Amino acid sequence: MKNKTITIFHPYTHASSINIEKWLRKKANSGWRLIEENNCFFTFRECTPYDGFFLMHSDFGAESVMYFEFLKIKEKYGIPKTKSDLNKTATIIFEIDKTKPNYEIVAFKKKRNKYYKKHYGSFSIFSGIPILFLIYDYFFTREKDILFLLCLTSLVFLHCFSQFIIIRRHSKDQ
Repeated sequence: MKNKTITIFHPYTHASSINIEKWLRKKANSGWRLIEENNCFFTFRECTPYDGFFLMHSDFGAESVMYFEFLKIKEKYGIPKTKSDLNKTATIIFEIDKTKPNYEIVAFKKKRNKYYKKHYGSFSIFSGIPILFLIYDYFFTREKDILFLLCLTSLVFLHCFSQFIIIRRHSKDQ
């Protein structure tokens, strides 16, 4: 087998960490080992299919205690750097050593998802309030500038609300 590599652009948000973990597991099951992650670019090397497990913590809230916990879990449960190209370089994602118990990983995922859910839930509420004022203002003033602001604020709201729904749906899966 040739050691063919591919790089895939796969954009993600903080809330989609769960989706990225599942996507990486599917890639591993189909014979692609993640060797590097650089922003939204994932580099894979062809390999024999295997059952890989990954943990991701987005940069979001990097100053928080949660990021420190992530690094501790990476050190304790990650595949040793001598056996994993990914674990040598990546800072926000790592491959989990399946031979070690993972209760701390499950607890971390629950905490991470709860944090994102709270963030996006709050942000949805606060971005929804200006929409109500802009709708009111638009119908009574009919200014075109208001319509642009309404559209822009609505996009922010839709993004935040969709991220909240993603986290909420996937939190039930775990």
